[in-house]
Amino acid sequence: MQQPQGSLPNNLRSLLESGLGADVLVVAADGHLAAHSSILVARSPVFGALLRRMKRMVSIRDMPVDVVRQLLTFMYTDEVPQLQSVAPQLLALADRFELPVLKEKCEQHLIENLRVENTPLYCVLARRHSCPLLHSAAIDYFARHAHQVVCSQGWIEELRKDPKLLAEIPHLVANHAVSIASSMEEMRTWMGYGIQVDKEKISA
Repeated sequence: MQQPQGSLPNNLRSLLESGLGADVLVVAADGHLAAHSSILVARSPVFGALLRRMKRMVSIRDMPVDVVRQLLTFMYTDEVPQLQSVAPQLLALADRFELPVLKEKCEQHLIENLRVENTPLYCVLARRHSCPLLHSAAIDYFARHAHQVVCSQGWIEELRKDPKLLAEIPHLVANHAVSIASSMEEMRTWMGYGIQVDKEKISA
């Protein structure tokens, strides 16, 4: 949502972009950003602990600067303008830096955008970063599109990256499929029982 000019989120975004008064350097894989320790410490206990040790620098060298910029933008404004393009990486950072609101925002976005190609990655992310809603949605999607998912490029890529973790997923999917089948059978049983009761009432 577009914030009005002069609003607190807009002012804080301008502060981040200008670097005025910045006292911390956040180093990413391919660049660095200036930030303000008071805001970082107020938003994240993990940043607070890091800055007590490192003082003037925080290293996030496993993430590109564009993703780190979105992390900082959220910490200053509660907004993520580029969520569509960075949600998986941002979910990992939200978990790492204990930002539950951002984590929930990323998780919901991923759930709404489940597709055959990204389901293996989202299953892995859900397991790795303890995201129960995403885990449930991804496993359910996998169970309903199993053949397409295991034939997808996304499955092959994740299998190469983390075969041990990915090996757990089919078992979870199979258990979920059994649960779905059991629920459907129970529903059919109850529906049949209800129809029989109605017939008895009509003939009485």
